[in-house]
Amino acid sequence: MYGSTLKTNRTNHGPVLLTLASFVVITITCLVRSEKQDATYVWATMESNTGYPAGVTFLTGFATPCFMFAGLDASLHLAEECTEPEKTVPKALCTTIAIGYVTGFIFAVAMCYGIKDLDSLISTT
Repeated sequence: MYGSTLKTNRTNHGPVLLTLASFVVITITCLVRSEKQDATYVWATMESNTGYPAGVTFLTGFATPCFMFAGLDASLHLAEECTEPEKTVPKALCTTIAIGYVTGFIFAVAMCYGIKDLDSLISTT
């Protein structure tokens, strides 16, 4: 039983590493190949082209990233399948949230710097 668990753990490392490598490659490629936005625009400007007030637009923007963490429920269902679930499950949940926050924040900031012409992006079908 322990040997099969060890193989499964090693098998799961491949997709995680592929995902993180893809994140790094896409982020760096977008930053290198784009014209850069001014830092004042990225950090101090709130642009809302939706017709709603800026606060509503800002809070509505959190709806999509929240769905990224909807899969955390799967970790809780697997608690009965792992050894030492009282240690393993919280570690898995906290690691997932930390990786998601760090990569999401870095990617969002990179995209804010990499998008120079917002109007052409919005008008693209």
